[in-house]
Amino acid sequence: MRRSRTRPRYEAFGMARKQVEKDYPDFVSSGWVGSAEDEGKEVLHTLAELGFTLEPRSGWAEIGYEVRLIELSMTGLWPEAKGHAQLARESRKLARTIRKSTKSVAELSRWQAVSVASMFTRSPITDHISEFLNTARWLETVADFLEIDKQPTKWASSRRREARLVLACKLAPLFESEFGKPARPRGGSEMLPDIRDEADWTKFYQGVAKLVLGEAETPDRQDILWEAAKPSEIPPDFE
Repeated sequence: MRRSRTRPRYEAFGMARKQVEKDYPDFVSSGWVGSAEDEGKEVLHTLAELGFTLEPRSGWAEIGYEVRLIELSMTGLWPEAKGHAQLARESRKLARTIRKSTKSVAELSRWQAVSVASMFTRSPITDHISEFLNTARWLETVADFLEIDKQPTKWASSRRREARLVLACKLAPLFESEFGKPARPRGGSEMLPDIRDEADWTKFYQGVAKLVLGEAETPDRQDILWEAAKPSEIPPDFE
């Protein structure tokens, strides 16, 4: 089977850059993300552990800022640990627990001592029973939807691979502009045992992938980076 010479325009996946640029100051002021300087130091430290020695033209603070914008733009692209089927089971289990607990509260409140104690302590333990039962019903409705909205086989692995490609394609122009080298891996399809022997682009990608995706070693890294190096099937100026 002949492999495609182009790829989807992964660099355009996720939230628009204008939106994450707009949101970024609020994230910093709230303490949800660090300053560009601090995050640049974190990127530098992570890359240094992989043997990356190049210096960016605009400084590490700029790299920290750009990497954070890329991470924010990718919100929701990395798959959740739990699939729809598991979440549906947990929703039904919780609905059963709520119903059982609600029944226990109702039975306990029938005892005169409990009723009197509730009145004197102003603890209306039965006032929200209907709300508990509504929550249980809503959880069942959510479970019904999740069971109908089935995910394809190996959905999580497919989503993870796509997210890796998105990250690589978003990082490539940053790497090329800041370090003056092409964003292409070395030849071959197999990863080398020691990442320090890999190309600078590979080290850069893997270091950022550790920070953004939590992957210390991307399992299909060479394949990902070679596919990301293909031209997009939709030119950037086509829109």
